[in-house]
Amino acid sequence: MSVLLYVAVRIIIGWILIDKVPVWLNLDGIIEKIVKVIGVLMIISALLNLL
Repeated sequence: MSVLLYVAVRIIIGWILIDKVPVWLNLDGIIEKIVKVIGVLMIISALLNLL
């Protein structure tokens, strides 16, 4: 159960990094891409923990 909670929290944080943070902080350019890549990597690592 705790693994599923961990994965869910990491996916939500990754989604927020991808979708919301660049808009909230008015980021654009390379910094926006870096934040989005970090979000994607967080989601991928969370999903790999399920295996």
